[in-house]
Amino acid sequence: MKQGVLYGVGVGPGDPELLTLKAVRIVSACDAVCFPEMKSAFEIAHTAMPEIADKEIIPLDLPMTRDAEVLRLGREKAAARIMETLKSGKSVAFLTLGDVSIYSTFGYVRRIIAEQGYETQAIPGITSFCAAAAALGEDLALWEEPLHIIPASYPDLPGALRMKGTRVLMKSGSAIPEVRALLQDQGLAAAARVVENCGMENQRVWKSVNDMGDAKTGYFTLIIIKDE
Repeated sequence: MKQGVLYGVGVGPGDPELLTLKAVRIVSACDAVCFPEMKSAFEIAHTAMPEIADKEIIPLDLPMTRDAEVLRLGREKAAARIMETLKSGKSVAFLTLGDVSIYSTFGYVRRIIAEQGYETQAIPGITSFCAAAAALGEDLALWEEPLHIIPASYPDLPGALRMKGTRVLMKSGSAIPEVRALLQDQGLAAAARVVENCGMENQRVWKSVNDMGDAKTGYFTLIIIKDE
């Protein structure tokens, strides 16, 4: 029996209308869909394509932790579950927020599955930082301006913030207090724009971190800092 294909499908940052035509076509053609138990990616796709609820649904237990061993075991378990379906000849769409190549769990699971000889393909999606720039009504980069994509947990964040150009801090949610203090220390707070849950119903936008007050933010929060 011919093995199925694993497709990593980026569903965009939150707005179902930001699914690409290719993403819709690939997901429609797949026999099964899988996603982390957080379900955000599935809910976005389901809003745009209610019919995917009739497909084989494979929730994946992929814990959000910094424990390397727990992460490894979770990814291996997810890969094994997906391969059970691929082995039967069914194709699987692995739904992920944003784009599959940017800080995505799909990249780790894909490697495990590819090493076992299965075919995998990546279907790109609109990134959260591009959608956030649109929500802010600002450009990310023009002419020769560099663009830096940095996780808020980056070990040398002070050094990264000193780089010229536009700096995007990804996954800033729980680190906001520390990041805010650092931005204020470097004189960047007024120029730092914040977008939480971009494209989702609970999206929030602040034109400066100084405007946030005591607001608590979630995991899907990013900060954009441009040179003035």
